[in-house]
Amino acid sequence: MLPNSVGKRDDVEGGNDLKFADFIPIIIATFTIFFSSLMGYYFSLKKDSRKSYTTYRKEILEKIYIPIYKILIREVYPSDGYESIHLGQLSEIETIVRKNPALVDPKLDSFIWSFIEDAQRGCEIFDEDRALLNHVTREYNELRKSMGLPYEKRRTYKRIKNMLRRRIYRLQSSYMKFRKHK
Repeated sequence: MLPNSVGKRDDVEGGNDLKFADFIPIIIATFTIFFSSLMGYYFSLKKDSRKSYTTYRKEILEKIYIPIYKILIREVYPSDGYESIHLGQLSEIETIVRKNPALVDPKLDSFIWSFIEDAQRGCEIFDEDRALLNHVTREYNELRKSMGLPYEKRRTYKRIKNMLRRRIYRLQSSYMKFRKHK
């Protein structure tokens, strides 16, 4: 029995006529299953990394920045404001940093160790330029913002720069109007 030119055998009626078009639904289904499983795996990895990232940031906030922030603002009085920190506050902050060295960022670490070196030289007042307070406040608010907690909204450098630009423009334009009327 010789095959026909179309692929049918002479002895079988109807034949097994499989064409490429018959495989398209199978190929599409296989591709869809493969793609959806890859996307599910990708999103589960992303969810796990986001969850661990949030947990890590929460730990930094709770163990480092909240206690240090409380120590720094404890000595702030409404009439005087923030002046500096003293040896007692520095020793409290140092114990927090020593308990959690893996959670402390390098800038905070450098502030604390430079203050400790100053204390060994005999200084009793630290952070008169508010650098530590500004750093702790900024990081505290950024961590709270990234976790979706309420935070203190401050003007950023870009907003201040744009605000100054607008004021200068207004002054220049009012000056030009003034010159025209003279």
